[in-house]
Amino acid sequence: MEAVKYYSYDDIRLENRYIPTITDELLVKVHGCGLCGSDILKIVQQAPPPVILGHELTGTIVKRGRAVTNFAVGQRVVVAHHVPCGHCHYCRHGNSSTCASFKASNIIFGLGSIGLLMLQAFKALGTGQSIPCGRSIRVYGIDLLPERLELARKFGTVC
Repeated sequence: MEAVKYYSYDDIRLENRYIPTITDELLVKVHGCGLCGSDILKIVQQAPPPVILGHELTGTIVKRGRAVTNFAVGQRVVVAHHVPCGHCHYCRHGNSSTCASFKASNIIFGLGSIGLLMLQAFKALGTGQSIPCGRSIRVYGIDLLPERLELARKFGTVC
């Protein structure tokens, strides 16, 4: 597996990384990954390194964990960092980015000290409170280390 890793403004590398093991989730082979404005901002503002860039991706499912039932190995997917409800007027008409649930969902990539701090900040700002489409604000956590996932679950994150 390869990842784009930022070390400094003029030192961004494509590096080999290990393929993570999974139990309950999906493992996706990435075919394309975009850098969004927040990634570019990290480079321009010279964020503390190292940082793996990119979180908007497409790929193919290569392994399905035991908790996944709605996806199949070999299926092509787009991985989003917000989650629409799929039922409101906007979702039914293909405009999921205007869905209130989409705007109210948050995915935290990396559940180290900063990720857990972000989780607590989202909870303090009203996670679980009702939003216009009748859903709750949701926070999802993603990490490769089982002990970090377990700690995040204790804080109420869906991992």
